[in-house]
Amino acid sequence: VQLNTVAPGQLLTLFGTDLAPVTPFIPATGVASSSASFGVYFNGIPAPILYSSAQQVNVQVPYEIAGQTSVQMKVVDQRTPLPTAETLTLGVVERQAAVFLTPAASGSLFPGYTVCNGAMAFGAAAVALNADGSLNDCNNPAAAGSVVTILIDGLGPVTPALLTGTIATAPPVALTPGVVVLD
Repeated sequence: VQLNTVAPGQLLTLFGTDLAPVTPFIPATGVASSSASFGVYFNGIPAPILYSSAQQVNVQVPYEIAGQTSVQMKVVDQRTPLPTAETLTLGVVERQAAVFLTPAASGSLFPGYTVCNGAMAFGAAAVALNADGSLNDCNNPAAAGSVVTILIDGLGPVTPALLTGTIATAPPVALTPGVVVLD
């Protein structure tokens, strides 16, 4: 998929060759700061790193790009045998909502379909949690009338505002104006 636009706070996965050292890096606190020797920057603002390996880097787009029309994304790695410093111009959108998909849905041989217990169903299965925190799927459906939490990304700024690189805590944040959840 070609990346053309980003939204403030959105999570991105960048794929490539020699993006980072071969040994996977998972920050102990959940996020790490980009540095001069390794990281991703948006108009010079360091993006929090969530994970990295030789072919993949997961980052959060800084909330500070809100209100801009375009941004320069720069990927820097001075720690590999072939140093990298590449820049890409991207459009900035207010929000770019996407639902997280289950591994079974994202790895399906038939995009748009999910297989559960040998039966194929139309629609990709979203990562959803039942009220008890267990993963919702065809083997563990939600009880009728219970609350189900669906994991969504790219909703843009929220209220109260979150700081770039921080993990939201309770109480839940409110969606940006204009975002409506239908049940």
